[in-house]
Amino acid sequence: MFKARLFKTHMLAAFESAAGGGPDQDHDSVDARHMSAALELARRIPDRTWPNPPVGAVVVKDGRIIGRGAHLGPGRPHAEPVALAEAGAGARGATLYVTLEPCNHTGRTPPCTRAVLEAGIARVVIGSGPLWPPRILPGPTWN
Repeated sequence: MFKARLFKTHMLAAFESAAGGGPDQDHDSVDARHMSAALELARRIPDRTWPNPPVGAVVVKDGRIIGRGAHLGPGRPHAEPVALAEAGAGARGATLYVTLEPCNHTGRTPPCTRAVLEAGIARVVIGSGPLWPPRILPGPTWN
């Protein structure tokens, strides 16, 4: 059970998980700071990921970044599993900031949503929604 938040330029739109819950304004400045860290990771590798978009992710627990990841190219692990692997067991109950909605399909790599759920992430902040239909999640609750 977690909340997914969509980060858009200067606003956050909160989505309710199956457990409910609405927008939490207290998180806005913290979310912006950590999303900036994820965006910086994505910015460092813009040309190497084609045809996939550059994606960055950070795992945050107790206010500090415990895992970082970036997608380095087709067929390589996506940003989310890289950040989760670096965070290790500390990811349980943490927040994941990712610049693109985690994929929910199997292609050259397994679905990132599975890795997020298995890691026990409590909250996901998303920088952008899906870029093409196979990445569309069945709503903000992943199960």
